[in-house]
Amino acid sequence: MVDTFEEVEHEGFGSRIMESIKGVLVGIALFFICIIVLFWNEGRYIKLKQDLEEGLGKAVTVKSEAVEPGNEGKLVHTNGAAKTDEILSDGEFGVSANAVQLKRKAELYQWVEIKKTKKKKK
Repeated sequence: MVDTFEEVEHEGFGSRIMESIKGVLVGIALFFICIIVLFWNEGRYIKLKQDLEEGLGKAVTVKSEAVEPGNEGKLVHTNGAAKTDEILSDGEFGVSANAVQLKRKAELYQWVEIKKTKKKKK
């Protein structure tokens, strides 16, 4: 014969109502926190947009061939090829190049081989 055991818990009406009220209050608090964070983020976006528009209006377009001392301290805009006479090298890989930047990126791929053998007696 198997003995069974059953436990029954009873939760009162008042405790269920209190748990519901707690959940509603947490939801309302989270709602207002979300509104505050949304306004803060939108304010940051507006400030960034205004700063970018101000920079666009103050930027001076210059040629990239020579540096003009009259533009010292100003916000300048230029385009052209980035050139250097310096030879960069990486001794570990034996690579050298006439470049502005030399970046090393090494990746290692590895796999695990699982080999199972079974011996059976006949």
